[in-house]
Amino acid sequence: DVVEVTDGFARNFLIPQGKAISFTMGNFKQIEYLKKREAEQREGELKEVESIPKHI
Repeated sequence: DVVEVTDGFARNFLIPQGKAISFTMGNFKQIEYLKKREAEQREGELKEVESIPKHI
């Protein structure tokens, strides 16, 4: 999720604890790529699980 917070809260709390990253187009594109890859992986796993009963 993209959430807007104050600079101080982000710098002093969220970013140091690894709960957030600063918004840049590079980070945004990387996150979108990772989301897409994860969705494709879940879809492949679901197809694999659905095919198991056919082989039994």
